[in-house]
Amino acid sequence: LGGNSLLEIVHFGRAVVSKIEKTSLHVDVKKHQKIAEQKLSILFKDKKSDTFFGLRTDLGKELFKNAGIFRDKNSLENLDKSIDDIQSKFDKLTISDTNLEDNSWLISHLKFANSLSVAKTLVLSALKREESRGAHFRNDFQKSDEVGLHSYVEKKKNSLHVRMER
Repeated sequence: LGGNSLLEIVHFGRAVVSKIEKTSLHVDVKKHQKIAEQKLSILFKDKKSDTFFGLRTDLGKELFKNAGIFRDKNSLENLDKSIDDIQSKFDKLTISDTNLEDNSWLISHLKFANSLSVAKTLVLSALKREESRGAHFRNDFQKSDEVGLHSYVEKKKNSLHVRMER
C-alpha cells in the first residue's frame, strides 16, 4: 500500500471509532469480563474430556445433508435438532490446556462455538424464509417473492429469534 492509502485507513478508522463511541449503547465491560471468566473456569475444569473435532465433522455433514442446495422444512427441522444435539455434547466438553496465552486448543474450541451459533442462525433464518431465492432453494417453496424479505436475527436471553420484514 502507498503512504496515502495507509493514511486514509488511519483517518477513516479513527472516524469510525469516533462514530461508534458516540452512537453505540453503553457496554458494561466489567460485567462481560466476569461472564467470560466464569465461562473459562467451567471450560478449564479439572476433569478432561474429548475434543470437539468429531462434533465439527458431524456438524459439517449435517449442514451439507440438510441445508445444502436443496432443502425443505423437514430437512431444516432435522438440522435444527441435530445442531441442538451437537451443542448439548459440545457444552459438556472441557479443555486440558488452561494457559490463556498461545492456547490453540482454546482458540479452536471458541471458533467451533461460533460455528455452532452461525449454524443455528442459518437454520432458523432458512426456516423463516418460505421462498426460493438464488442459492437458497426450497423444494417446498419453489417460487421467489418479487418484493423480497430481509431477515433480522436477535439474541434474547439464551435463544435466537428471527423476524422477516419486507
